[in-house]
Amino acid sequence: MVELLLSKELNELRKFNADLAWFQRNYPRLKRKYKGEFVAVRAKELVDHDKDATALLKRMKKKYGNISSLVIEHISERKFEYVL
Repeated sequence: MVELLLSKELNELRKFNADLAWFQRNYPRLKRKYKGEFVAVRAKELVDHDKDATALLKRMKKKYGNISSLVIEHISERKFEYVL
């Protein structure tokens, strides 16, 4: 039973990572169209966008319920570099 639960969680994590990789690969294209907005990605596609993060989150919760599996990111107008 534990293996089944871990398998489900691992599958969800893999889907999330695939969506995050899709977002990163498509960032230049998304930036041209959605600069300054928040975007939601699910199953390797953009499912919604909004300048207001709260409004986007409310719509996503209404549509999908649990939004923890969605990639929700801001398309910045400026380029940021993170040093870890």
